[in-house]
Amino acid sequence: YDGSTTVCKGSKLTLTALGAKDYWWNEQLVNPLVVQQLNSDNQEYTLKGRDVNGCENQITVKTHIQELPTVSIAGEDAVCVGQATTLTASSNMDVTYLWDDDQYTMASAISPITERTRTYRVDVTDKTDLHCKAYATKEVTAKKLPEITITGNVAKCAGDPLSLEAES
Repeated sequence: YDGSTTVCKGSKLTLTALGAKDYWWNEQLVNPLVVQQLNSDNQEYTLKGRDVNGCENQITVKTHIQELPTVSIAGEDAVCVGQATTLTASSNMDVTYLWDDDQYTMASAISPITERTRTYRVDVTDKTDLHCKAYATKEVTAKKLPEITITGNVAKCAGDPLSLEAES
């Protein structure tokens, strides 16, 4: 053991000691040591252990942070009902993409748009040994189609002129 460990930024860290009877992490009699959310790089945790014979030993564990991937979604914010669109995700790292409709691609084809607003989500996992995760969302609004009506006298004899007016 080289005295260091690396975790994804913001993740929970659990350090468990073995080989002694009693353990003190940072002067506290506790084992394991649980850090709920690790956000700072180069944190040090000191472990002191005492065996059944009263002999003690001490080591220091240094933690390193793997930054999370960033992800964004590009595409139209509003689309007419019945039309299709494509949302495209991008990241600052080499990642795998997973859309909320189970597509494992950078781009997600949305077709057809229904008569409601929906939030789409893409999750990314980096390709490091730690597999750090992040996600992004994008809301796409469905624009209502205009209601069109036709007025006028549509009962005419063959050959008579027909006049119609359209309104929306």
